[in-house]
Amino acid sequence: MATISPSKEVNKLYDKLLGYFNPKDQTYINRAFQYAYDGHNGQNRKSGEPYITHPLHVAIYLCELNFDKETIAAALLHDLVEDTEISYDDLKKEFGEEVADIVDGVTKLDKIKYSTNEEAKADAIRKMVIAMSKDIRVLILKLADRLHNIQTIEYHQDWKQEKIANETLYVYAPLAHRLGFQSIKHVLEDKSFKILHANQDKEIKDMITETNPDRESQIGNAIEIIKTLLNDNSMSAEVYGRPKHNYSIYKKIVNQGLTFNEINDLIGIRIVTDDVKNCYTILGLIHANFQPVLGRFKDFISMPKFNLYQSLHTTVLTSDGSKMEIQIRTHDMHYRAEYGVAAHWKYKEKPSNDLTSWTNELSEISNEYPDPNEFLQHMKLDLYENEVFCLTPEGDVIALPQGSTPVDFAFAIHTQVGEKLIGAKVNGKLVNLSNLLKSGDTIEILTSKDKDKGPSRDWLNIVKTSRARSKIKQWYQKQMKNEDIQKGKTRLNSWLDENPEILESTSKDQLMDELLKDLKLPNLETLYQNLGNGNTGINSISNRINKIVFPGEISVDEDLYSPEIKEDSKSNLVIVEGYDDIKVRMGKCCVPVPGDDILGFVTISNGIAIHRSDCLNVQIDSTKGERIIDVSWGYTGNTGIIVWLEIEAIDRPYLLRDATIAISDNGGNILVAKSVTSSKRIVNLIFQVEISDNDQLDAIINDAKNIENVFDASRIFPGRK
Repeated sequence: MATISPSKEVNKLYDKLLGYFNPKDQTYINRAFQYAYDGHNGQNRKSGEPYITHPLHVAIYLCELNFDKETIAAALLHDLVEDTEISYDDLKKEFGEEVADIVDGVTKLDKIKYSTNEEAKADAIRKMVIAMSKDIRVLILKLADRLHNIQTIEYHQDWKQEKIANETLYVYAPLAHRLGFQSIKHVLEDKSFKILHANQDKEIKDMITETNPDRESQIGNAIEIIKTLLNDNSMSAEVYGRPKHNYSIYKKIVNQGLTFNEINDLIGIRIVTDDVKNCYTILGLIHANFQPVLGRFKDFISMPKFNLYQSLHTTVLTSDGSKMEIQIRTHDMHYRAEYGVAAHWKYKEKPSNDLTSWTNELSEISNEYPDPNEFLQHMKLDLYENEVFCLTPEGDVIALPQGSTPVDFAFAIHTQVGEKLIGAKVNGKLVNLSNLLKSGDTIEILTSKDKDKGPSRDWLNIVKTSRARSKIKQWYQKQMKNEDIQKGKTRLNSWLDENPEILESTSKDQLMDELLKDLKLPNLETLYQNLGNGNTGINSISNRINKIVFPGEISVDEDLYSPEIKEDSKSNLVIVEGYDDIKVRMGKCCVPVPGDDILGFVTISNGIAIHRSDCLNVQIDSTKGERIIDVSWGYTGNTGIIVWLEIEAIDRPYLLRDATIAISDNGGNILVAKSVTSSKRIVNLIFQVEISDNDQLDAIINDAKNIENVFDASRIFPGRK
C-alpha cells in the first residue's frame, strides 16, 4: 500500500482507485490525483475528512462504470476551479482541453456574483446542459458528484440539507432517469424525499411495514413458482424480487391517484435471462400460468424508452388475486437499465446519439430563455418521465411527454409545420387538436400554404412540451409586438386610473423606474409587451406596485385561515365602534377568535381588518395611528375553547369524512373546515374547532393521526412565526 497522505482513509481510497488501471495509466491518474491533492490541501469537508476524499469517491464510482482515464482525471479535478485559485486554463495546460472542458461543464460558477442563489444554480445547470450537448460525460460526472454529496448530506445544517435535497429531487434525479441511471436515481430520490418530506416518507414506510409479512411471503412463493416453471421448461434465468423505493411508491399514489393497495408493483419480480428470444419465451410461459391483467403489458424491447431502457413488463394475478408486476430482460438490458448511457463504456461502444435531440432541444431552450430561472423552469418541463411514442405516416417515431397533443407533435417535427398547422389525423381520422395522443398512434399533420398563417394563441392552453409553448409565444412576440405594447400600456394606465391613490403618493416616472428595477426589466416597452401578450398579469404588477408605494400596508388576501365574516353574522360577531354597516375581515396573520383582545385596522380598499391587539403586524406609529380603531366581540353562542387543527395526509376518497368523524366522535364542534390539495396530492385539512379542554384536544389529535394516509396532525397557531 502506497503512503501518499497522513490520512488512512485517503490512502485506502487512492489504492482502490489505482487498482482499476494498468501501470501505464496509473502514472496519468497519479499525476491528476497529486494535482488535486495539492490543490485541496488544507481543505476539509463538513464531516472533518480531508476534502480530497470527495473527488476520490466520485472517481472510484466512475471507475466501477468502466469510464476512460480522461473522465476519471476530470473526476479527481472537478472541484478545483470552483474551490481553489486553479483556473480552466491551468487545467487545459496540464491535462489537455478534453479534461478541462469536462471540469468546466460541472463548475458551479461560485466566483461570479448573481442576484439570487436560485439564479446562480440555474445558470450553473444551463452551463452543464450546454456542455453535455457536446460531451455526455459532463452530466454523468455531475450525477456521480451529487450522488456522493447526497450520501454524506447529514453533516450539513438542516436548511442546507433542504436546499441540496430540493434541487436533487427536482433536477438531478430526473436527469439521472433521463440518462437511464436507475442505480443513481433511486438513491437521489429516496435520500432527498426523506429530507424534504419526512412525514410522508415515514407514513409510506409504516404502510410497507404493516403489509410486509404478507407481501414478502407472496414474493417468496411467486419466485419459487416461477423458478419451478422455468426449470420444468429448461429455461435458464435469474429470478428475484425487486426492491421497493419509498419515493416511487409516493409518486404513484400522487400522480396516478392510487391507494397504497392499488399499486401493481408492490409485489415485483424481475427475471433476467440470456437473450431476447428467451425473454419472449418466458413471457409466454408466465401468461400461460398466471392470469394477465388487461392493458398492463408493455414491450420496451421492441420500442425502448427515451433513456435506452429495454424490458418486457407485464402484470399478472397471483393465486389469491393479488397483482404482481413482472419484468423480463437480458443481462445486457439489465446493466443498461441500471447504468443507462454509461453502459456504452462497459461494452467499449461509441456513446449513442439517441439523446442528441434532447440535449440539442435543451441548448435551444437555453438560447431562447436568457434569464436563468426561466431556463430552469422550462428545462424541468422537459424532464418528463412518462412518454408516448407516435408515428409519422412514413413510420418515423416521435417521442413526446404523456398528455401531448397533435400541436406538440407538429412542433416536434419542425417549427414551420407547427406554425402552419390547420388540422390533424390520428390513425386516419380527423381529430380535435386538443386530442391526447397515445403510444402507437400514427399522426398526419395538415398544414396551410397561406404564408401569413400562424399558430393560434389558444394552443397555449393545450400544449404539453416547452418547445411548442415557446415557439407559439415567439411567433406572437414577433408578429404582434407593437400591438402588445399598446395593449399592455392601456392595461396599466387603466389600472392606475382605477387606483388614483397610487399616483397621489408618487410620480409616475419614479414609480415606473422602481417597478422596472423590481422586475429586472430593461425598459418600459418590455413591461408593456409582457402585459399585452399575457406573459405577465396585471394582478402581479398591481401587487408589486402596492408593495412599492405602500410597503407597510397589511395584506388581507384570502387564505386558508381568514374566512370572511358573513353579512348575516358580522354584526353579532364583531362590533366596530362608530360604524353600523362596514365590511369586516379577520386578519390572516393572527386569526383572532372570540375572547381574544382585538383591534381594527382600516385598510385602503377592504374595510376593517380585525387583529389581535398583540399582533406584530399592527404597529401604532405616526403614519398608522389614525387607521387603528376600537372594536369588540359581539354576542356569540360559542362558550368553549376555540383552537385550530391541521391534518396533513396523502389524499384519498373519504379522507375528509374520516377526519370530521375523528373530531366529532371526541366531542369537538367544527366551526370552520377547509381543505386544500396540492398538485402532488398532499392535502391539508384545516379545522377551527370548539373544545372543552386539552384532554379532548389530545384525543382528537391521536385519533386523527391513526387515520389511513395521515402523516401528521397537530394544533396550529396561524400567524405565529
